Amino acid sequence: MTTVTHLLGVDTDDGAAALSRGLAAALRAVPDLGVDGLRLPVDDLVDVVRELLSVPVGNLAVRAWQGERAVVAARRRTLEHPGERVVVELFHHTVTSTQEPTVDLSVEGLGRRPVLRLTLEVTLDVDALLVTVSGGRVERLSPGRASATAELSVSGATLLRRHVDVVGLRPDPPPPGVDRGPAARVPGQEVRS
Repeated sequence: MTTVTHLLGVDTDDGAAALSRGLAAALRAVPDLGVDGLRLPVDDLVDVVRELLSVPVGNLAVRAWQGERAVVAARRRTLEHPGERVVVELFHHTVTSTQEPTVDLSVEGLGRRPVLRLTLEVTLDVDALLVTVSGGRVERLSPGRASATAELSVSGATLLRRHVDVVGLRPDPPPPGVDRGPAARVPGQEVRS
């Protein structure tokens, strides 16, 4: 499973140093970062941002795939017919997920205030994907080969941008007790099972 931290390369010392340089430059260039003149040390911000980016890339992709027309129809159908499972096959396609995480600081007397607003954009180029839907939810992904590009920015200034040719989108294991029996599949279509 590939995390955004790995995708951006900030899971290495060199990547963390690049993030630190980018954050330091952003703090100098953007005067409204911080809370009433208080600023977090850059090393603390690097640790917080790395933690924010520890999300699996597949989790971001699920949010994007839930909006695909065939997946939306499958979600609707499985809500209307409890117990049914639908498999949607998506051929070569690209999905983009944009997130805007915020680093907040709690200051006595001032409360909790945003210190840093980030924009994370992850674009996945996927050769093929099977999406299994049940109960109105995406419950399983069976991806083929995928590559990804990720960009992390602050106030429109790019901190990091990286492309990775092979990305693991391995689905989470099924919850205990969930029967995933066989589901029929027709290429390019949604199918009930």
